[in-house]
Amino acid sequence: MSSDFQISHEGQIIRYRLTAGRSTRGVVSLKVRADGLVLASVPPRVHPSAVHRLVREKADWICGHLAGLAEQPVAASPYPPLRYVDGEQHLFLGRPYPLRVLPHDKVRDRLRLEDGELRLFSSRPDPEKTPQVLYRWYAVELEALITREIAALTAGMPWVKEPPSFRLKQVRSRWGSCSGRGNLNFNLHLAKASPEAIRYVVLHELCHLAEMNHSERFWRLVEERMPDWKRHRAYFKAHGTLLMRA
Repeated sequence: MSSDFQISHEGQIIRYRLTAGRSTRGVVSLKVRADGLVLASVPPRVHPSAVHRLVREKADWICGHLAGLAEQPVAASPYPPLRYVDGEQHLFLGRPYPLRVLPHDKVRDRLRLEDGELRLFSSRPDPEKTPQVLYRWYAVELEALITREIAALTAGMPWVKEPPSFRLKQVRSRWGSCSGRGNLNFNLHLAKASPEAIRYVVLHELCHLAEMNHSERFWRLVEERMPDWKRHRAYFKAHGTLLMRA
């Protein structure tokens, strides 16, 4: 058995396929593929109408996964790995800056943005340790920026009683996440994105504190505060692989 169907949920098309399952408990399982197709594994003696009802009941959950797929960077990278050597270009807040490795007798592993350059002062320059120094600096700068964005954005969010805390993680998956307990996480690679794109990700996760899904109401909350949010989401789809380059 293999049959394809689709439904429309709050303006979004959900494509799903019924496949023969082997469950002896009569439980239908749903899986969202990377290409957006939902696979419904249907055990024997389960009528297709029950599956159609289940897909509609789980539509918010499915749309949430589809939105997550749309915002994930492409896994394969056409860019060569970074070498973290003198003169190499590195992104910060959407702009490229040359990395300058400057020997210094009394300073070890200190990085600063000066005169349009990322200057690494070190008594013992080591390309293998340079990524750690750079990403520590990214973390300090990004934490300060996100803290400011949260303070500014939550001022107009009645569902947020006080600015939430957050964590930075260097991962190759989502740009941000919000757990069921309201814990916010942001990708450290965001330090390379434009400030406007970073603001979109912060806004996106803050709106999840009101709506833990990607329903029509969720996107309305986003659009009321950022009418051009689709442009920023497209930015990540276009530049995600470059931003994830390491």
